[in-house]
Amino acid sequence: MKKMLLAALTGSSIFTSYAASEPGLPIQNGRSTSVVFLRPMLLGESLPAEESRRWLDFSVSNNFRRFSLAEDDNELWAIRAGFRWREGRGEWLVVVPFLSRGGGLMDEAIDWWHRAVVGFDAPLREVTPRGRSVVREPGSKTFGSASGLGDVTVAYGFQGVRAWLKLPTGDASRLLGTGSVDFALSAERSWKIAPRFSLSALAALILQGKPRELQGARTWIPSAIVCLSFQSSRRDLWQFQLNTEASATETGVSALDQRQGLLSLGYTRDFGSGERLTVFFSEDEDFYWVGLKGVAGVGPDFALGFRYEWRR
Repeated sequence: MKKMLLAALTGSSIFTSYAASEPGLPIQNGRSTSVVFLRPMLLGESLPAEESRRWLDFSVSNNFRRFSLAEDDNELWAIRAGFRWREGRGEWLVVVPFLSRGGGLMDEAIDWWHRAVVGFDAPLREVTPRGRSVVREPGSKTFGSASGLGDVTVAYGFQGVRAWLKLPTGDASRLLGTGSVDFALSAERSWKIAPRFSLSALAALILQGKPRELQGARTWIPSAIVCLSFQSSRRDLWQFQLNTEASATETGVSALDQRQGLLSLGYTRDFGSGERLTVFFSEDEDFYWVGLKGVAGVGPDFALGFRYEWRR
């Protein structure tokens, strides 16, 4: 019994001990019925005493899923302002999102991407009118275009273990939020696997509150992030990241209710003095064309974005 207890404690300390040197890519699954729920993110190493950081994220996600029972056809733009600061042994985090869902501008570009780069045709997409903005799931109202404040996230933790809380500040009637509180616990760690390579991972368990307008929301959501980083120079960092989680809602459509996931490639430039810029793009299960079938999952057809971060 003593040996089993010692092994369990050792395993726990190995996972939760925190030595990450770089944050992960600032990515959340941009599906319309996923982005309004709480999803923890990789944050990187703990801040030095009394230090604080600020950032602005911008992302655009092009969604197209169309079935008889459910539909998600739109383009989602998101701007998130992040605030992170150290107090004593722990850290606080606040993220304020602004969401805009509409017909968008990327439909033609996505069709070209699928044909010329990914190498497949999407006949249903090609015959669907461009510029649509509709979100429809069984038992829920149909949502159209909307813009405004989303649900604010607050987190606190130390040594890579954090508690997260999402507050219902967004308008649930327009699917800018859920109208309920979400809670999560997460743990993350990083390993140095070669002189210029590191691997970071996060595991989280999310308790989703019952949404005001969406039906069929799951109560418990397991999620994980794995990020491989390559430091090509003192100021240049390349990152390859997998975000994976259960679907936020159950629609009865197997193609939507399976595992959600994104594979992303990012580049970060450190300008010194605490300033850095990250750019990235993401694909969902369409990444099978590079031999990664089954690694990602359901997500936007294509997403891209950037983060500008500075020290205060």
